[in-house]
Amino acid sequence: MEETFAVKLEKKRYLPDPRCRAAARVPDYPRAYREFMRDAEGFWDRVARELVWFKPWDRVREWNYP
Repeated sequence: MEETFAVKLEKKRYLPDPRCRAAARVPDYPRAYREFMRDAEGFWDRVARELVWFKPWDRVREWNYP
């Protein structure tokens, strides 16, 4: 038995309701993304400071390339 998958892909954009965007954790995603790209460690440092920690961190990021 032969299967065919004839799916027509359309490029559509669905914009969220403005009320959803206003209540979002990151209401202005493009601005947050630019901020992240400009200074990734500073961005995550600010985000992490919004949480409660038992002990403050020494480094924002520690990663060793495998």
